[in-house]
Amino acid sequence: MRFALLAVAGWLLVLPAAAETPTFLESAGDWQLRCWTDATAKSEQCNLFTVGQYDAGAGTTEVLIGVAETATNDFLVLFGPTDELIDRFAPLMLRVDRRPEHVLHGPHNLDRASWHGAAADKLVHEFIGGRAAVIRFAAAQAGRARAVHFSLMGFTKAFNLYRRYIRDRQLLAR
Repeated sequence: MRFALLAVAGWLLVLPAAAETPTFLESAGDWQLRCWTDATAKSEQCNLFTVGQYDAGAGTTEVLIGVAETATNDFLVLFGPTDELIDRFAPLMLRVDRRPEHVLHGPHNLDRASWHGAAADKLVHEFIGGRAAVIRFAAAQAGRARAVHFSLMGFTKAFNLYRRYIRDRQLLAR
């Protein structure tokens, strides 16, 4: 179920509107490397994904977490709930293991948010060798607080596979 949802919705987090169905390439632990062809730019692009979960009251809801490297060698850390909208103006907080929280201030898109630049670079370096992380956010509906837990098991191996693959094929995100 965990990666079935990822297969259906994972690329919605970062794909352009005109894109072919992603191709699963590799997994390590809870992380997957997926690539797709951007039909507009006619180029292949790749991201690293995992799925986090939180209790939504009526059951468990899944959230997509992605990592991508840009052409300027910066990273993006992407976050997108699948069943709820994000409160655009409430801060998001991401904590790796017992380290200090990384706060992302709004406004955010309703369906996703992203850390970028130095903040994302620092997060990726904390993910490497990390064990678990949590993202806290407010849902747009009634401002409900959510805590999304996700595993970092396998991240380092998947990240190394991802970087080797995109460098070999010159596929840094644009």
